[in-house]
Amino acid sequence: MKQIRAPPQEERQRMRYAVIILTDSTEAIAEYKRAERHRRMREQLRRQRRWYFIKQKLTGIAVLAFTAFAVWLLDGDATIAVLTVPLGLYLVFSREMLITNNFYWQTKEREKRGTDFGTVWRDRQPALCAAEYRDTCKSHRLR
Repeated sequence: MKQIRAPPQEERQRMRYAVIILTDSTEAIAEYKRAERHRRMREQLRRQRRWYFIKQKLTGIAVLAFTAFAVWLLDGDATIAVLTVPLGLYLVFSREMLITNNFYWQTKEREKRGTDFGTVWRDRQPALCAAEYRDTCKSHRLR
């Protein structure tokens, strides 16, 4: 007999929304569309952040390569390395955003407005279907 594996978590979440759509009202459809839009935006931000840090690490590596080239060009005078080696290593190994570009300023603006997806949506619970929502409302009224 062939073993059947459960679908991944993300697919189970989509399946849950599909069940809600088939069994619930237009509120659930609106919630599904909003959640799907949020997921796409979050994925886009995740990709942008990943590429930002890849560029930052490559910039650090370029600074270190420039240092090696400058020392070779100056016949062993490594005075420039006093500044560029710590800067290059800091760019490569740092987890904070150091290069100021459009993504940096957009992230700072989102944090200032409080609309950063990592902070706003971190503790968000999955949507309830209308029947579950009614049940939770009834149970709260009884207390």
